[in-house]
Amino acid sequence: MNPRYIAHNPIHHYIILVGGFGRSRYLFNRLQERFQSTILQSNGNKPWTAICRGAVVQGLL
Repeated sequence: MNPRYIAHNPIHHYIILVGGFGRSRYLFNRLQERFQSTILQSNGNKPWTAICRGAVVQGLL
């Protein structure tokens, strides 16, 4: 992440990983180290439904 972007934007409370990114344990660990926030990870076997599932999670938050 660009430090200028982080400096000018509000603090995020959640990071949601879906689709192919949701299956990446490496990306999950790196984001957790970098941002130290709650990360919701969807790593199901149907990444093509990621947008729909992401919308549902967004509605629940």
